[in-house]
Amino acid sequence: MWKKKKNKKKKRVEARIEFGHPHGSRADLRATLLADYNFSTFMRRRPTPPRLSLRILGGVTTPSASRDRWHVAEGSVGLIGELGTLRSIRNRRLIGRQMIGAHWEHDFRSLLFEALRIRPLVEHNVSMRLGGAHVYINGRWIHELTLSIARAPVRINFTRRIDQPGIFVGFGIAGRN
Repeated sequence: MWKKKKNKKKKRVEARIEFGHPHGSRADLRATLLADYNFSTFMRRRPTPPRLSLRILGGVTTPSASRDRWHVAEGSVGLIGELGTLRSIRNRRLIGRQMIGAHWEHDFRSLLFEALRIRPLVEHNVSMRLGGAHVYINGRWIHELTLSIARAPVRINFTRRIDQPGIFVGFGIAGRN
């Protein structure tokens, strides 16, 4: 018997404006926006319904801002990439005066494996996730699509960058959101 579970939606919005005089009379302004949202999508009466996670990042700095005050689009750390990072960019960051990004991930739980009647994967709580990252920085767009297969505590990510050939394979933590 399934019990109605209270859905605790995870929401966070953070806006920050910084004004400074790092080099004497040269003033600079930096504005940043971060928004996280996580919610159930369909089949909400299941004990663990499918969930969609969204992360929106954005920022702008004035031309007089020093390079250390510019905005950063994070790449993955080696083979480890989580929501909010560009999984196809390894061990480096992209920095720029203006940046906007949208990261999303839909955790379908084991629904695909249930539909295909692959019982061993369902019984072992293996889930499938589909996600993407869309980031504009330094005057260019970067688009990625990721398919992940997860079983706590590990997940394996298969990422395809739209503007480059190849598939990037990485790992992450398969926490339940």
